[in-house]
Amino acid sequence: MSAVEERLRRMLFMVPYVAKQKAGVPKEELAKKLGIDVPTLERDVDLVGLVGAEFDGTQGIDITIDDEDGRVYVHHSQGLTRPPRLTVPEAYALLAGAQVLRGSGIHPYDEAIARAEEKLRSALAGGVRELAQRESQIVIAADDPAGLRLVPVLYAASDRRATVEVDYYSAGRGAIERRRIDPYGLVDHRGFWYLVGHCHKHAEIRLFRCERMANCTDTGETFELPADFDIERYRRDSMLIAAPEKYHVVVRLRGGAAQRLAAWDTARPLEGGGLEVTFDNPGLEWLCGWVLRLGSEAEVIEPPVLREAVKERAGRIARAHAA
Repeated sequence: MSAVEERLRRMLFMVPYVAKQKAGVPKEELAKKLGIDVPTLERDVDLVGLVGAEFDGTQGIDITIDDEDGRVYVHHSQGLTRPPRLTVPEAYALLAGAQVLRGSGIHPYDEAIARAEEKLRSALAGGVRELAQRESQIVIAADDPAGLRLVPVLYAASDRRATVEVDYYSAGRGAIERRRIDPYGLVDHRGFWYLVGHCHKHAEIRLFRCERMANCTDTGETFELPADFDIERYRRDSMLIAAPEKYHVVVRLRGGAAQRLAAWDTARPLEGGGLEVTFDNPGLEWLCGWVLRLGSEAEVIEPPVLREAVKERAGRIARAHAA
């Protein structure tokens, strides 16, 4: 087993194990159980804590080592303690909802949906199974909130290397405009579809959220896919942002945060205590959530936009607790 596989195995075990212990687990005890030393455990905890894009209590895994008692706690395990158990109505609702996705023409999603439907039907029994077999008679009316209607059209255009024009709603400008796009590929991120393509207006590769698109038409023109284009690099969370700008980040740390991140390659000790870490990252929302997780032990030095974002988010949190 490689070092990466071994580390992944540890982290997959760590979260549900600690989540079951309401009083936390001493870090020395957990490190011994995992067969590692305490510094390695602290690095693993820091890495697991980066999972998730939002710092609002609904996403991400909040795993920490308390500096006072030295115990590891999990506050938001995201249901990793046990697999979900569906009620009969929930299972039937999933079968009915599969109509929206069935026959999308996008592989391997069609096959995955078919397998899921088969498993759900096998789990249903008696008259409920007979009822479930009639879900094809149900017509689901929706306003296409996830942009699914255009996904097969865009997928086919990408396969043909056909340039398209779409009406696209720009959230930043609050306006709809006609865009000419070379559709390079599609990615599914947390239930939302994104088109990766060359935007003729901006003369660069951009990400377009499919739910903001309408009136897709074929221009009759074709394009050549760049030889170095790799759709897989757009599947990473850090790439799924509207702007391609990358931020150079400088954060000063004190106390326990400084101790935990002292092993970072870019960490620099400061005179008088603490340290400063630097790195490049394109995800402003992710960065903001990461800094807030460190609390008062972290201060953003650069970039100014991140400093302002942290200040604004912290202000909203403070106002919410003022009453």
